[in-house]
Amino acid sequence: MFKPDNSQFTTPLSYYEKAIEELRRSREELQELKAIYLQNMNSNFQDLCTEIKELKRELQITKDTVKKSEKQGLETQTRLKEISQLVEKLFIASTVNGMDYSKLESLLKEQKWQEADQETYSVILKICGHQKGRWLVDKEIQKLSAQDFRNINDL
Repeated sequence: MFKPDNSQFTTPLSYYEKAIEELRRSREELQELKAIYLQNMNSNFQDLCTEIKELKRELQITKDTVKKSEKQGLETQTRLKEISQLVEKLFIASTVNGMDYSKLESLLKEQKWQEADQETYSVILKICGHQKGRWLVDKEIQKLSAQDFRNINDL
């Protein structure tokens, strides 16, 4: 702050002139500071804009990667489902004696219990090489493997 010195000022007018000059210098300094501040703000703003653009680009890359992953996941699920169905079909058809259990399986899935019971009876007779109308004998029963029972049970 400006303090008057009695040796420098002889009249009040010179005091006011000095004060006005001091105010002009202060205004010039403030304008310079304002210009520097605005320049820094502009530079910071440009840096932020650049960073935002970079983040948007990275976000788009991430979105694309997620879309690809989702698509691959769906394709994998579809393939796994197909493989699972094929494995089931192979399991049903590839038993010790080559018996096809698919008809029995479909009856069970459709909850046609009486028809499934009759089909189970027919399958067991076929495995044993037996004809309907007679009792099963020991030799025929021995043709039934544990795997056949497991296959029927797993359906």
